[in-house]
Amino acid sequence: RLFNSRTTQLVLGAGAIHSAARLKSINAKHLSLVTQCLGLVVTILPHIRAALMAQLPSKQHNLLLELDKIKKEYEEHNEKVLSKLVSIIGGIIDRGLAPRIAKIDFDARAKSMPTPSA
Repeated sequence: RLFNSRTTQLVLGAGAIHSAARLKSINAKHLSLVTQCLGLVVTILPHIRAALMAQLPSKQHNLLLELDKIKKEYEEHNEKVLSKLVSIIGGIIDRGLAPRIAKIDFDARAKSMPTPSA
């Protein structure tokens, strides 16, 4: 949970900009790295849960519910990071690609293309 809360604080809360890392901004590279780390933990947690289930006495199996909650928190955090990443990429497309697409006359291009013969 510490890793999850700290990455939430640093990445989504922009705490890395004000921390000792002194990043100028949090960019797509940082978000993709966080997503990979969160995905790794989400992938490993079921295996850790299974190993603990095999080792813990039956009375303590309810502790495994905590692992399920943690996994859910990680998945939610990962969704938020992915959403932020998509918004950054969307912004890049809007600023860089959209103006170019608006200038293209697709009707004229379609008319100049050869028609397939039946």
